[in-house]
Amino acid sequence: MTEPGVKIDPQTAVITFDGEPVETAKPPKLVYIMLNKPLGFVSTVSDPRASKTVMELLEQVDERVYPVGRLDMDSEGLLIVTNDGELTHRLTHPSYGVPKEYLVHVEGEPSAGAVRQLRDGVELEDGMTAPARVAVVSPSLLRMVMFQSPPFLLGLVFCFRELPQIEIPPWPRRFTQTSWVA
Repeated sequence: MTEPGVKIDPQTAVITFDGEPVETAKPPKLVYIMLNKPLGFVSTVSDPRASKTVMELLEQVDERVYPVGRLDMDSEGLLIVTNDGELTHRLTHPSYGVPKEYLVHVEGEPSAGAVRQLRDGVELEDGMTAPARVAVVSPSLLRMVMFQSPPFLLGLVFCFRELPQIEIPPWPRRFTQTSWVA
């Protein structure tokens, strides 16, 4: 080849320089981890304000991996950790519309109007939320399927006068495996 900028497939092309083979970079080994994130850990690589991050639970993993999405320290549940940037993008970018499922414990019983508002979308400081699928599992437990990130969830719950505060019991927000299927 004598033209600069010619594209090749390094997996199939034989590349030589002065008659000697040139080694090409091997694609990284892709790693996929389903982690049951416990309470007390933040799902980030590093955070100077957090005492513990999920990376402490993954010290035995040789590859550099990153959490997909965020669960704060008062949340537990399924967290995908990977070095696959394409998968991360497809799971987290709103344009792909991948649903995320949460169990949310609340103090008090939400009214039918509050649940309807969650289903229709709610006006918050940063704009209107997308409609959510909401089911009342028990008087103080909601199952919410959302197409937006977790910060919207807390904003939604706090915006209702009928729900005075979020209680942080076990499973305040939990991803379920099927909620990540694209």
